[in-house]
Amino acid sequence: MSSLISGNALDFLKKAIGENKTIVEVGCYMGGTTRALAESNEVIAIDPFLSNYDQEAPYNIDPINKMDGIEAAFLAAIKGKNVTWYKEKSEDVLKWWKDEIDGVFIDGNHSEPFVLKDIGWIRFVRTGGVIAFHDCVSRQGVRSVIDKYIRGIYEELGTVDDLVIFRKQAGG
Repeated sequence: MSSLISGNALDFLKKAIGENKTIVEVGCYMGGTTRALAESNEVIAIDPFLSNYDQEAPYNIDPINKMDGIEAAFLAAIKGKNVTWYKEKSEDVLKWWKDEIDGVFIDGNHSEPFVLKDIGWIRFVRTGGVIAFHDCVSRQGVRSVIDKYIRGIYEELGTVDDLVIFRKQAGG
């Protein structure tokens, strides 16, 4: 979970994904991006909503934002939308997941060890699918994983604000 995605970045993400796709979203916060992606896609949302899970997340320093309130906001945002939610850590869902997906939006725990686990979703992304990271500029753990394991391997579609998107090519 992290700060909210900008409108420009969200437009870029939605355009890159397209419509009628199956997207995994790792880290959902209050569900704004989840809801927007589910307008024309199926979203598999993964977030355990654990207090102090991500030391860099804004809800850890803001006493007004309690986890139960954030989870309630998320549930309200996805009500009636094409969203399947797993209240689990991404790494735990990866242990049993088997289906191909059209893309992954990674915006979960921002520390490098967790982002490294989250990129495990890439093996399920179809050729031509998207691999997107939020907080690619503002969070060192995210930047480090992108620079070491993503950039130069996958086609970089671009960066808008704090979002970078890649496309998985054949053999990737």
